[in-house]
Amino acid sequence: MSRELAMQVGRARGAYLPIVMATIEAETNFRNVLGEYAAATARFGIGFGQVHLRWHFATLQQVARELNVALPSEVNPLGDDRANEPFRRLLLGNALLSMHFAVAVIQRTWLGSGANWDRFTEFYVGRGISARDRERRRVIWHRWLAYFGVPTPVPPVAPPVAPPVVPPVAADEPLIALGFFVLVIVLVALAIKGVRRLAT
Repeated sequence: MSRELAMQVGRARGAYLPIVMATIEAETNFRNVLGEYAAATARFGIGFGQVHLRWHFATLQQVARELNVALPSEVNPLGDDRANEPFRRLLLGNALLSMHFAVAVIQRTWLGSGANWDRFTEFYVGRGISARDRERRRVIWHRWLAYFGVPTPVPPVAPPVAPPVVPPVAADEPLIALGFFVLVIVLVALAIKGVRRLAT
């Protein structure tokens, strides 16, 4: 049911379906749930996309207007999401609103990343994402790309970089530099002498 809802809402919003499906699967496996983090001070992600109210309240307002859903007046978007019980109840009790909210945030983040999966993942999950979680998400991402018939991106292979070539220092280079310096002095002296002759 939720997979179909994600697909339906993604299409309705004109979102890039592979990133929508991969993100929602990676976040909640298509469940509309409250996230649970180990740290007592962590804010809870909410809904299918584990979206944080604090950072995406304007998007929620926009989606709620589109769906004609009234938001609770006591929601404090700048506070700890765990304190926003009316908001949690509304979002977890309204799968359509929750899915639209998740898809809107995913699509905005996708476009903001320049449609680059690595950048998107860093923006959406955070820079602290573990290598293990990144790889888990990459596998899901590639599976959804295959599902939609999109070729899996191949990481660019950089050509081997040759070590910098430092020309050997010839034994006579200091003499050449000294000779050039003497030549410059002689030319300056001749120029001064020529100017004096013209002046007389």
